[in-house]
Amino acid sequence: TFFFTSCAGPCPEMTRAMASIQEKSARGPASGLRLASISVDGSRDTPEIVRAFAEGYGADFSRWTFLTGDPVAVRGLVTDSIGFDLREQAEVQVEGPGGVTMNNILHPTRILLVGPDRRVIGVYWYNDPEQIEKLVADAAAALG
Repeated sequence: TFFFTSCAGPCPEMTRAMASIQEKSARGPASGLRLASISVDGSRDTPEIVRAFAEGYGADFSRWTFLTGDPVAVRGLVTDSIGFDLREQAEVQVEGPGGVTMNNILHPTRILLVGPDRRVIGVYWYNDPEQIEKLVADAAAALG
C-alpha cells in the first residue's frame, strides 16, 4: 500500500485492512506473505514518525515493512512503474506533523499483491472484506 501518516482520508482504513491481512495470513499457506507500506510523504514522514504510526496499528516488523524516503523516487514508482496517480491537492488542506497545515496527497488507495517474480498478481479494494479474503487466497496460491 501507499500512505502518509497525516492522511485524514483512506490511509487509516487501508492500514487497518493491512493489519487484518497480517493477521489472516499469519498461519497456513499464506504465512510467507510479506507486507509493505510506502509513505508518499517522505519529506515529512521521517522513519521515527512512520515507526510510531506502524506501531499504532500493531505491525509485526518481521513481516510488515514500512518505508519512507525520497519523494521523487516514490513518485516514479507510483506513476511510472505501476501507473497510478500521485499528486498534491492544494485545494484540500490537512493537518500535518507538528500541527502544520499541508496539502492533501492523492495517492493509490488499493492494495497491490506482488508475486515472488515481482509482477503484480492483483489489485484489491481495502474496504471490501471479500477482496481482502481473495488477496490472502491469491497470496497463498502464489506462495504454494
